[in-house]
Amino acid sequence: MSRGMVHLRWPKPNLAWLVLDNPEASNAMSINMMDQLVQHCHEICSQSADVVVISAKQAKVFCAGGDLQDVRDHLCHKEAAEAMHEKMKAALSSFRTENIFCIVAQEGPAVGGGAELTTYGDFVVAAEKSYIRFVHSRLGVSPGWGGAMRLIEKIGRHAARQVLVGARKYYTEEGLRIQLIDQVVPAREVLPVAMELAERIATFPIAKRKIMSFCQHPSQQREKELFLSLWGEEDHLKAMGFKKNT
Repeated sequence: MSRGMVHLRWPKPNLAWLVLDNPEASNAMSINMMDQLVQHCHEICSQSADVVVISAKQAKVFCAGGDLQDVRDHLCHKEAAEAMHEKMKAALSSFRTENIFCIVAQEGPAVGGGAELTTYGDFVVAAEKSYIRFVHSRLGVSPGWGGAMRLIEKIGRHAARQVLVGARKYYTEEGLRIQLIDQVVPAREVLPVAMELAERIATFPIAKRKIMSFCQHPSQQREKELFLSLWGEEDHLKAMGFKKNT
């Protein structure tokens, strides 16, 4: 059994919280952790969560990518590498597929696969003086968990080329400027800020799900249909202080 765990907690019935826990390897993802992540993502989706927060325990480092102990022992074969790629991409992409809003609470550096994990966040809260580093090209490889495509979607092709090929550290100020991250706070405030945002978003699930679905495949017609599907409905009237006529 490889080391490390991914814990799944439920602060609220529709709010899931994933915690990376592998302090011996700077919270790098072991084979065991990847398997647990797949199981947890399936549970989160099957429970119809509205929001998920991803953080790390003892987060001097958010995540250092793949656990080298397992990479060295188990992943030096094409078949195993392909299985890892499909497993991680499918698990993390399931949040987008199910319209679950994902918040990354990055209290420390995110490196390699850890940098990829941040691209799955619809909102990334990062600690001051932390950084994101796509170190893959320096190691003679490319992102293996679906992070390259997500990075291009997030910051655009031109910026993504620089981030992926340059393999340098993007500290929070620059990361904020090129939209790698969305908010910078002191380290002690990262998780509270992420949880506060998660709890707020969890209070309006119907609109949130429909808006996220629209953002996947936007069009003028779908925008009109979305607006009309929400206008005057119970959640809208309640937020405005009115009651729906029966």
